[in-house]
Amino acid sequence: MTGEMVEAIRAVKGLTQQQFADEIGCSSVLISLVENGKRNVSKGLRYKILKCYEVDESVITLIERGKKLTAF
Repeated sequence: MTGEMVEAIRAVKGLTQQQFADEIGCSSVLISLVENGKRNVSKGLRYKILKCYEVDESVITLIERGKKLTAF
């Protein structure tokens, strides 16, 4: 999961970084760093986002694979 994906999920939900962070149980500073590409999405943060927003892991995997394929 990339920072762009995190930002897209947050935007679809219409949440500020602070609201998003509060819902998944982390700091808004971490969300900002992730969205700006300064921190990677940890396995723990990925799990929290997927669980909180009921995003299927397979959807994220397909998106990630698609991005890798278009890079060639």
